[in-house]
Formats: sequence, C-alpha cells, structure tokens
Amino acid sequence: MPRNNGLDTGEPELLSEELKKIKLRTSKVIWLNPLKGMEGYEPLAKGMKAALPEIHTFESAHNLESLMELEKYLSHV
Repeated sequence: MPRNNGLDTGEPELLSEELKKIKLRTSKVIWLNPLKGMEGYEPLAKGMKAALPEIHTFESAHNLESLMELEKYLSHV
C-alpha cells in the first residue's frame, strides 16, 4: 500500500485550473516541495498529480543545499 506523501485538502481540478491561469501571467512556474527531498518520495497525491503538468520546474526545498540549487533556475527568470 503506497504511503500518503502529501495532503489533499481540495479539489485537484481547481488547483489545475488556477495553475493554468498563473502560467498565462508568468514565464515559469517553479514548485518547491520539501517532501521531494525524502528518500522514496513520489508525487502520488491527487493535487500533486494535477499540478505537475502545469509547472515548469518541480524541485525539493528540504535543506539549504536544495535551496541553493534554485539559483540555476532563478538566475534565468
């Protein structure tokens, strides 16, 4: 049985719709998820599955090193 790797508290369709609106107003959508830094993490939550097609970059934010890695994305925005 898969672990619950996230909290689904709303409708995934609404998240997807809102991210589509955000994409229209920005050049890049970067999603930071501290859970991504955990060994064995998979984006199985319904909300995360809905978000992935609408984001450009999906990165971890679990420690200082992972945050420093964001420089390569933010320096081009």
